Amino acid sequence: MLGSQPHIVTPPPPPTIDDARNQAEQADLMRRRKGAAATYVSSDAGRQSGGVASKMLLGQGG
Repeated sequence: MLGSQPHIVTPPPPPTIDDARNQAEQADLMRRRKGAAATYVSSDAGRQSGGVASKMLLGQGG
């Protein structure tokens, strides 16, 4: 149609400091998990039975 107005999408609100902090903490958590898993995978001795913390980290604990 001639003369119709284009659909204008409102931009999302800018991220807050809390949002940035939460995203940084989540990214740090993922990096720590990758680092721990890489240690087990690339270890010369292979994966050994770890403590409760490593079992929880790798999702094997209950």
